[in-house]
Amino acid sequence: MRLLTLLALAFVAQLNADPLPEELRQNGWFIGCQAYTFNRFSAFEAIAKTKEAGGNMIEFYPGQTLKPGSKD
Repeated sequence: MRLLTLLALAFVAQLNADPLPEELRQNGWFIGCQAYTFNRFSAFEAIAKTKEAGGNMIEFYPGQTLKPGSKD
């Protein structure tokens, strides 16, 4: 039952999501970075490093610290 509920929530969230802007396509693909690439850094630092590398999209992972020095 719980799995069905989670699947239903994921489906509804997907329906309400805004589409990605077409200008983010690179050679026809949406290319992004997984924040685990910068797992020694906080989420904000990972965003900055992705931007420095020319990236426009990022996917986060569970357990990544939010800001430098935080334990969250």
